[in-house]
Amino acid sequence: MAETSEQKNKPGTFGCQRCGRGYSSASNLARHVNKKHRVACRRACGQHFETTAAESAHDREQHRRLACRQCGRRYSSARWLARHVAGHGRARRCRIGNCTYTSESDFSMTSHKQTVHRRHKCACGKGFSNRQGLYQHRKRKHNSAVKKQPRKKTRRTGVSAASFR
Repeated sequence: MAETSEQKNKPGTFGCQRCGRGYSSASNLARHVNKKHRVACRRACGQHFETTAAESAHDREQHRRLACRQCGRRYSSARWLARHVAGHGRARRCRIGNCTYTSESDFSMTSHKQTVHRRHKCACGKGFSNRQGLYQHRKRKHNSAVKKQPRKKTRRTGVSAASFR
């Protein structure tokens, strides 16, 4: 059914500036614009996007980036930039064996230790970051009948921590 010009521009409706179609709410108009019309970058860089969400992400990533004054690395939020700047100048070396890895970030160091220096090792040499991974590996690859090791007892009660879960 074709719309008349009266239906397109009803008073009290939210009208699309591109095609003139009217909607009963701002959210319905926004949905129409997102689906029917491409969105241009608000900073006029020449890029166009399918949705306002994509344009917002572009704006945040490309136009509102904050740069570190020491190394030039860019971040989209002041929080991430501050976290990065706090790490400058405090590089630490991994102290496990002869490892040469260094990092300024606590998160990166923890991640390195968990992935490279795995605590749970199989006799075949493969390492795992947790006991469950080692157990599953032994069960699948070696048809091992080795049972799971009991959980360590807590100091205070002498009861396994697993019993509290």
